[in-house]
Amino acid sequence: DRIVKALSELTQDQRDAYTRIEIEGHEYKEVSAMLGVPEATLRVRVHRAKVKLRELLSDLDLEGIEAA
Repeated sequence: DRIVKALSELTQDQRDAYTRIEIEGHEYKEVSAMLGVPEATLRVRVHRAKVKLRELLSDLDLEGIEAA
């Protein structure tokens, strides 16, 4: 429940990027085309999502959220 709540606290752009890259396992190039944004923008969104999730879930041990 906490992870779902934390994901809901990301911006929609961050959530879309993070979910498609880290959860669904798509490639950056593929998601870039899906969302219609440059790969660099997508990478920034994923990075910011990871930072925010680490902050929100800092008391949990989550291997899926690697260090930036």
